[in-house]
Amino acid sequence: MPAKTGGRRGFTLLELIAVVALLGLVMVFAAPKFEGKILQDNRDKAFRWIIHTVRDTKLAAARAGLAHILHLDVDNGAIWTSTAGMSEEALAGREESGYRLPEYLALEDVEFPGGERVSGGRADIFFSARGYADKSAIHLIDEDGNRFTLLIEPFLPRIRRFSGYISLDE
Repeated sequence: MPAKTGGRRGFTLLELIAVVALLGLVMVFAAPKFEGKILQDNRDKAFRWIIHTVRDTKLAAARAGLAHILHLDVDNGAIWTSTAGMSEEALAGREESGYRLPEYLALEDVEFPGGERVSGGRADIFFSARGYADKSAIHLIDEDGNRFTLLIEPFLPRIRRFSGYISLDE
């Protein structure tokens, strides 16, 4: 026969403390992983933006039959595009409205064939009127020191992404 509770139903204080303690343990282990996932998603979003912009710039150059340029300001983490023959005023406007990398991600350098590296100032990647690009590697680094490489091939439409610093000589 069940014990009489005087018509009250509910949880004891001990049961509530146990549930709160278990929830606390779950949060201690889940929160750091969740935070890391958010930063990784944001980093991936920046990579996708760059890859998409490179692909679009290649296509735009081929469609218009006009050379295009992808500008990367290594010092300020800014990226923008222009076309050949664009006025200085229009170019300045494109630079001002260009994409800015998130603060946790930085351009380390841009590498071109022959070992030429631009690790400060502005690097320009040219796309011919036929849509061919300069072979180049865009090297990025995040706030944890993780390095990444985006490889642009002259004749391939796809931009390859690598974890780590991959040189064009490798």
